[in-house]
Amino acid sequence: LLLDALYVADPSNSYFLQDPTREWKGLEYFGNLVESYARNYSKVIMVGSSMGATACLQHATLADIAIAFAPRIDLDMSHGSYVPPASRKQSRAQIVDFLAAGSKRRRGGGANLCVEVHVGAGNFVDVMQVSSIRQIGCVSLIEHDTFHHNVPQYLQQSGLLVPLLKRKMVQLLLAAEDSTDPINVCHGVASI
Repeated sequence: LLLDALYVADPSNSYFLQDPTREWKGLEYFGNLVESYARNYSKVIMVGSSMGATACLQHATLADIAIAFAPRIDLDMSHGSYVPPASRKQSRAQIVDFLAAGSKRRRGGGANLCVEVHVGAGNFVDVMQVSSIRQIGCVSLIEHDTFHHNVPQYLQQSGLLVPLLKRKMVQLLLAAEDSTDPINVCHGVASI
């Protein structure tokens, strides 16, 4: 099985909201960047943690499956005070709007987008951050029995990260092209 991986970093630590010219046009810049690669593939999985999870959700409609570990959705609540207010608002709106749209479609006009969001159930900030998306139809919220923000590390130490990622890849690869729910996931909240 041959897979390609694209790693996208934000050297400005601006939640992918600042572009290389130091303007606050990162949503457009990174969206175009990821789309320029994603369009070459019939199946795309996006995975991100913390700030990367924020980017994963900002551009989730460019994927078939998005897996976000402890995203920051509302930068007004935490971790975004240095980001201009208009950019913070634009980021949150894009995440909520894209996920709401993803409930009805996914890239290429196919079946519904699938978004898994993983947080530590004991991490108040992480749980608070996902409260605005927990009721969106394409979002499955999984709360893990940890207080750590670094959910992938917790899952790796528990022996759960690699199986989780493998399961998602297999689901995507086996998805029937004409299915309306190709990955057969349950929406809602789960605790692990």
